[in-house]
Amino acid sequence: MRFVLVWIFVLITPLALFAQRDTFDSLLDRSITARYIRLDSAWYFLNQAEKIRNEYFPKDPILLGKLENQSGTLYYVNGDYASSLRHFSNAIAILKDQNSKKDYVYALNGRALIYLSQHEYENSIKVLDECIKINQELQDSVGLGKNYFNKGISESELGNYEEAMVSLKTGLNFLSNYPDEPLVPMIINRQAKVYFEMGDFSKSEQTYQQVLNEYPKTSNWELTFAYAGLAEIECERNDYSSAIEYGKLALNYAERVNALWDKERASAILSTAYEKAGAYQQALEFSRINKSYSDSLYNQNKNSEISFLQLQLSDAENEVLKQEQESAQNELRLNRKYLILLLIALAVTISGLILYSRLLVKKNKFAEQLKVKQEEIEAKNEKLTSINEEKNKLFSILSHDLKGPVTSIKQLLELSKAGFFKGEEERKSVQDLLTNQVNQTHQLLEELLDWSHAQLDGIITKPIEVNLVETIQKQLNHLSYQAMAKSLSFKFDPPTSPVFAMADPQQLKIILQNCLQNAIKFSKPEGQISIQLSEEKNNILLSVKDQGVGISPEKLDEINNKMVRVQSSPGTHKEKGTGLGLLLVREFIEKNEGSLEIKSELDEGTEILIRLPKSKTT
Repeated sequence: MRFVLVWIFVLITPLALFAQRDTFDSLLDRSITARYIRLDSAWYFLNQAEKIRNEYFPKDPILLGKLENQSGTLYYVNGDYASSLRHFSNAIAILKDQNSKKDYVYALNGRALIYLSQHEYENSIKVLDECIKINQELQDSVGLGKNYFNKGISESELGNYEEAMVSLKTGLNFLSNYPDEPLVPMIINRQAKVYFEMGDFSKSEQTYQQVLNEYPKTSNWELTFAYAGLAEIECERNDYSSAIEYGKLALNYAERVNALWDKERASAILSTAYEKAGAYQQALEFSRINKSYSDSLYNQNKNSEISFLQLQLSDAENEVLKQEQESAQNELRLNRKYLILLLIALAVTISGLILYSRLLVKKNKFAEQLKVKQEEIEAKNEKLTSINEEKNKLFSILSHDLKGPVTSIKQLLELSKAGFFKGEEERKSVQDLLTNQVNQTHQLLEELLDWSHAQLDGIITKPIEVNLVETIQKQLNHLSYQAMAKSLSFKFDPPTSPVFAMADPQQLKIILQNCLQNAIKFSKPEGQISIQLSEEKNNILLSVKDQGVGISPEKLDEINNKMVRVQSSPGTHKEKGTGLGLLLVREFIEKNEGSLEIKSELDEGTEILIRLPKSKTT
């Protein structure tokens, strides 16, 4: 009887394991199906599959590699690229030496996606070409469709639209026998986007409509992409009501799948469409929503970039440790051989010495390789530190330059709330002033954000020919309310002909804005601020002079010390500052090969003299 029970157990156990393996595969498939529809459901099925693997197949590396691949995919869909890269890298390490090329090439494709998210498009294309070779060996049409799809995205981001369209069409051809594959509408959507970038709006609209009309099972992720694309087209056609309708649909589907990038894209389109349609209240609301998504996306992208470098640093450190271990093991083995040779026969002493000298050469070569790796690690550490410093500086510039306009708007709103403005004409005048101030602040924010995105790898100065008269006049208009609030007047008599200097336009705006804001801050009520332009031999001289409280000699010495960020003094109306203004002015003037001079006497006022290189036009 005992013998029979043993045999029953032996027969039943494999059947139970087969059943659990089928359950594991089913849960993983359900997670894959749900990843673009309900991300929380996809995570739930993945966690259930992981429990089965841990309980019944704890030593199966291929199943672990599959779990790592799907985790990387879900993090990628959610926009967490650092976590996604970590899981795809784990999958590559696990599956590299396993007999599962399909799962291994899936992990490589994931790594290519991370390169794409970090704007490393050339590296992404290199990895994808490696994936294509493997999938051609496997004759995996779905895998090849995925590879050419991602390659088309990278090529379109590089501006190679014709090559991108060839890659996308090639990917679609590989999927011709798989009409229900979720990748098909994704490729068609991307073709529509490329048509849009090429300026063919009719073809782009037709292609987006193909996704909506011919693929009823399209995922929420692709629906938001298609509707956002249609909204962009309608904005270009000036049909803002249609653009708003499509934009709302796009934002709704983006919120369902919780895709941050898509929510940012849809809210930006809605803000633009409402603004151009004249619905400024709705435009402002969606602008605020878009600002929130943009800030989150910026922080996430910056943190992903830092995490990406840190992961590369960890890989380099692991490589150094591995080479050190291999070097130590090689040296130990070689020393043993040498001792054995000595014990066997003294006759081979000369041969042994020759061998030992060769080993020393190899050892020195290994040492040089280790030194090179160490220098690479130190360089990456310096780059990480530089990225963090530049990120902090960008945040300081943004907050400092937006503080003044936002304070002006706040003051107007508080006065209006307190009932300070009585008559209808006066309220209308204030409303026009507030609208103008909001528009100027919005324009400033757009310019600062565009400039800050361009400076993510460090603050870069790009001098071009700038019309100083036009730039000064724009800044005076921008600060008109702040001057009016203190009963100040601007005196600016521009030359009859344009005056051009060589400077970075955005940095020049920051220089002028800070100088003028300081003049307003420290001017007495009813005073005047004079702005003058004159030409020297090789420079343009700009003077900003106020009739304010002036600066003490001790404070002036502190300001002229380039290494010191001075303690900000309160203005004549108790305005507060950060001490960053003059520091930024000095740094940006020097970056533009100019010079700064400050003249001041107590109770007499202050004059700031800025010299910038003269344009050849001038």
